[in-house]
Amino acid sequence: MVTITALALAVVAAAPANAPIAITSCRVVTTAVLASVEVEEAVRVTYKNTSKVTAKAVYFQVVINGKTLTVVDKGRFAPGITISHQLDTTNLATVTQSHLPTSCKVAAVQFVNGTNWVSPTAQL
Repeated sequence: MVTITALALAVVAAAPANAPIAITSCRVVTTAVLASVEVEEAVRVTYKNTSKVTAKAVYFQVVINGKTLTVVDKGRFAPGITISHQLDTTNLATVTQSHLPTSCKVAAVQFVNGTNWVSPTAQL
């Protein structure tokens, strides 16, 4: 059994000046097992919480082949720490069809103190 992993870099959109999360990398990760033709795809996002409050959920919007996917990373994300997570998506393979992401941006953030931030351009 042979496994191939491919990374496709995304174009990271400029975040609004007051965005509490800074994205440093966003890409589609594809793993194909050639023997059984199994394909798994996910979005890997590397980012930093630039606010002063711990985040508990970060919503990202990724545009691939003209379609917008919203993926969420949940946990406890302390200020100033770089986070790199692979976020599973539903039906990503049907959206990507070998196309590279054209945009990856923060749509919204929920903080542990009960406050929220929503991008003025979010499509939630």
